[in-house]
Amino acid sequence: MSNPRDMAASSIHRCLYIMEIGTSPELLLCLDAATGDVKAQCNITNEGLNLAVDQRTGNVLLMCAKEIVEYDHNGQKIRVIAFPTEGMDMLWQAVPLSDTQFVICQVGCVLYEIIPVIHYKDSLCMHLC
Repeated sequence: MSNPRDMAASSIHRCLYIMEIGTSPELLLCLDAATGDVKAQCNITNEGLNLAVDQRTGNVLLMCAKEIVEYDHNGQKIRVIAFPTEGMDMLWQAVPLSDTQFVICQVGCVLYEIIPVIHYKDSLCMHLC
């Protein structure tokens, strides 16, 4: 590993997810928390910014500029949650509340100001900005 960008841990799967950038393509690695061995890896086709873990499922969430890509612990893409371009400049972090509800933060947000809940397609998001 030469250029890790972000990491997130899953207590459910007892692993550490690491996003490796500077490779072509970029990688998402799943490391065993006890040994550090690579349990799984997958190519990232979207430009990833940050990682988060859904603490209910142990799945990793890859924040991209205008979408969240969810992967399971085996590196299989589960879904892409796309946000409209209007009003969303650069998604930075997301915390899942349910399968369709997320608290999200974008670059440049002032985290103490909470804007009312906004609906994006079938997902409900509380936008912190």
